Amino acid sequence: MQTQQLAMAAAAVVMLGMPTAASAVAQPERAQVSLKTMDYQDRQDQASRIGVKAQSSHWVLPIGAAWALEAGTVVDTISGASPAYYTARRSFAPVRDERRAQDIKASHYWRNQRIMLGQSGSKEVDYLSRSHVFMYSRSTPDNNTTLDLGAARTHDTINPVTRLVVDEKKTVTELLLGLTQVVTPRDLVQVQWVHSSGQGYFNDPYKLLDARPDHRRTDALSLRWNHHRPQTQTTARWQARVMEDSFGIRSATLGLDLAQVLTPQWTLTPSARIYSQSTASFFSAPDPNRPDVPFIPNNFVLGQSHISFDQRLAAFGALTLGLKLEKKITSNTSVDIKYERYRQRNAWSLHGPNVEGLDDFKAQFVQLGLTHKFGR
Repeated sequence: MQTQQLAMAAAAVVMLGMPTAASAVAQPERAQVSLKTMDYQDRQDQASRIGVKAQSSHWVLPIGAAWALEAGTVVDTISGASPAYYTARRSFAPVRDERRAQDIKASHYWRNQRIMLGQSGSKEVDYLSRSHVFMYSRSTPDNNTTLDLGAARTHDTINPVTRLVVDEKKTVTELLLGLTQVVTPRDLVQVQWVHSSGQGYFNDPYKLLDARPDHRRTDALSLRWNHHRPQTQTTARWQARVMEDSFGIRSATLGLDLAQVLTPQWTLTPSARIYSQSTASFFSAPDPNRPDVPFIPNNFVLGQSHISFDQRLAAFGALTLGLKLEKKITSNTSVDIKYERYRQRNAWSLHGPNVEGLDDFKAQFVQLGLTHKFGR
């Protein structure tokens, strides 16, 4: 459960859910394998908190003239300590867990169309997850416009080691609608809307008095724009996303990756991403004069009221800066290294209201990768 709850760690590993990358509806021409290893560490109040080490693999295999298989694996090892409420160090609880995840997807291609069916699963000591995904894509004959329709359903079973609950369930259904358009020979734009509806157990059993609604609806709208400048061999990849959910959280993300070809073998990609969110309606903010003590409202009724002291539900802003260096060893093989630093502060929220008394959150992320394509 702890691994599932770590948003930063989850973002750092391979995603096994619905595909989001813009691509024409065409069968992959060659088999490919990608291997990655990742190290993640966060800090708060000058103390190390959660550390994650992960290894992932992703395989693509074209079959015949109209089929393709994709498969992926992820193994996370997590250790450290996580606060039971707010950011108080004295409430840190030790964490040690391992998560194993796998996914497989089969795609059929015909007449500028693709149908993809997939299944994924993950398991850790206190959390079991199973997902099914469907995706239909259709391109115009010139491949300049692609429409994506998708659906996914996830079933989770939660058994925290504290035995606070036993065999709690959560089910989430996602719907996706996307449009990708080649605007000019140098510009590619994608608009995507994702609706998510969940029912079941959304509490964090490792947080003090955590009682959240048993349903959650989320709507997210994203925009991607890739612009290439052949004169400088530079590609700018912009991303923007807005989200709102039934917990009362509204968020916005803006990011830019700038891929610069240095030589035929070397590519350098600096990146920046800013994020802001509002406070969940049931988050109980700390008293600024006593930030290490959980603040319980006078109208709180145990077993009836919704409440949480989880800092991730407070309003905050965040900045991520990164740098990726890629080297082509041969025409078929490349290696890369990526480094990112993340800084989160409640005063940086553009949504408000400002929450005082919570420590800044910092994290760093290092990833090494190898990609090889088979055949000519």
